[in-house]
Amino acid sequence: MEARRHYEKGNLYYQQGYYQEALEEFQKALDVSEPKIPPGDISEGALAEEKIVKLAVRRKVEEEDSSSGNREYTIDVGDTLDISVWKVPDLSSSEVIVRPDEKISLPLIGDIQAVGRTLTELDAEVTEKYALYVREPQVSVMIKRFGGSKVVVLGDVKTPGVYSFSGAIRLAEAIALAGDCTKYAVRNNILVIRGDIHNNPEIISANMISFVKNAKLGENILIQPQDVVFVPRSVIGNVSSFFETIAPIIDGVYKTSTTDIYIKNARRVMEKRSTVSISQ
Repeated sequence: MEARRHYEKGNLYYQQGYYQEALEEFQKALDVSEPKIPPGDISEGALAEEKIVKLAVRRKVEEEDSSSGNREYTIDVGDTLDISVWKVPDLSSSEVIVRPDEKISLPLIGDIQAVGRTLTELDAEVTEKYALYVREPQVSVMIKRFGGSKVVVLGDVKTPGVYSFSGAIRLAEAIALAGDCTKYAVRNNILVIRGDIHNNPEIISANMISFVKNAKLGENILIQPQDVVFVPRSVIGNVSSFFETIAPIIDGVYKTSTTDIYIKNARRVMEKRSTVSISQ
């Protein structure tokens, strides 16, 4: 059925983080799932299938609509920002570090609250403040380096990816950040990979079934910044061999996450500058 094909494609996009593409596929599924069943084929089974797909798609679309405003990265303590004012180098700073008091300092402006704000929000305030000194300032705010504590959660979890955390967290909390394990996950053979993945990292195996059922607290490992949590779908026999397989994937996760942000940053800057060129 065409509606189901669009829905499944949209769901795949959604899981990979391509939210706009997912929303477009979900909408296509909605469009084709309107009553377009050929006459003579209006069986209860066909109608039921249409209703199931339609309800599932509507739920996904509603999730997208309700959360679409919260997807942009929010600035955190320790992040390094690149803040530039086009054609005004004296006001541009490529190494703006977000301080523990959650603020940054900029020439002429002074201190500005940064933590908890998106790049777009900070961009808007910096632009407004520099407008007192520069005619129609074209400001760009970009992430240069992430600060704070990050954990990578991969494998059979609902939303694998890179997650920020503050304070002390344990393995169960790290998995919860990724939406918990899927129903296929092997919970008694979870790996925590620690240290430089290119230089003999420490690999720790944890049995979360024993933690939950038998209260073996030692299985709920304390997570350290930059740890990688891998939840397998099948029992891992040779850990060393398995690690050689997933190491390139882990390496790629960091690069993809950073690259994605740089692409979005570049697109924002180019859009702003092209707007200025047209207006002039």
